Amino acid sequence: MKCFFRKLSILVVSFSLISTNVIFATTTTQPEQNLISKNVKSATTTTQPEQKLKSKGFKEVTSIEWNEATSKTDALPKNKTKDGLDISKGKTIIQNNGNPIKTNMLSKKDGNELFAVTTDIKNGISYKTYYFANTESIDMNDVLKKIDDASETISPESASLLASTPVGTGSLVHIFNYSNYAIVSGVKRVISTLTENIEFTRKSDNTMISTTADTAKVGSIWDITATSQLAIVYSPLNIASLSTNLNVNWSNENLLSYSPKVTSGTVSIGLAGILPTFNYAFPSGPFNIIDRSSTANKYGDWLFTSKLYPKVFNTKPAVRVTNTSGNLALSFKHTITIQNGPSFSSGAMTVYVPDRNK
Repeated sequence: MKCFFRKLSILVVSFSLISTNVIFATTTTQPEQNLISKNVKSATTTTQPEQKLKSKGFKEVTSIEWNEATSKTDALPKNKTKDGLDISKGKTIIQNNGNPIKTNMLSKKDGNELFAVTTDIKNGISYKTYYFANTESIDMNDVLKKIDDASETISPESASLLASTPVGTGSLVHIFNYSNYAIVSGVKRVISTLTENIEFTRKSDNTMISTTADTAKVGSIWDITATSQLAIVYSPLNIASLSTNLNVNWSNENLLSYSPKVTSGTVSIGLAGILPTFNYAFPSGPFNIIDRSSTANKYGDWLFTSKLYPKVFNTKPAVRVTNTSGNLALSFKHTITIQNGPSFSSGAMTVYVPDRNK
């Protein structure tokens, strides 16, 4: 069985587009509950000044559809325009003039739509950025400004993540950006943003792995860390909780271990099983942790509940996974609860990473 290469590190990264400073609320005046609604279909949208794309080298393409691999055996599909132009690679912005782009990426949408994708290659690494929002249309000038900002600067957290991770030829960086809209006093506005940094690191591609049939197969072992940042944009509100689910419930995959398993204090992460334990730590900060994971059901699941109702949550759970056939598959989902405000969901997203493909 032939693998793409012996050592592969793949990042699925989402850059934060707002301040990462944590603000703790002592006394906060809460908005009236009846002035905030998730129903954004008939909202009045604030008129934005025209914003021209400043970044050089991006080719803008209008497309109504964007697709990704949808199974463990799928190859990465080529996305093309109506005239046959391959837009899966190269320095390109794919958008649909503020309207949703049809996509197969979300197995459960929960109101979210894809509005733009950018592709780029830097130093041999392929970058893809996805812009999602829970609304029927957006002002593309806002998205273009975010693309400009992202192409010119990298947030300190993202820069640190990339600098500390060995990335080699063939690596991929996927950038996910969620904007959560609601109606405030009749005006549609962004209430919060959710960012997701998922790092896939293949620790081995030739380990003998036990299967449910009491036999052993040669397979791969992956450590997957999920760095999430939830940030409040509409300042009168605060975060109540964030749930994270990492699911690998496929027949050729197994969950060896997951972390964290503590409830407060400094969170020590330890992924064990077959290979040496992978350890790191992050501060629990303004939240408690409720572990709802299940090795038998192949998922890590955590509820981070607020202690001080902050404006920003930063979390970083992890799982160790084995795979004996085809692409590595990971499904992930987040649910956000806002104090005295609406709840949001990222929808269920599945990522397929080339691994044991023939």
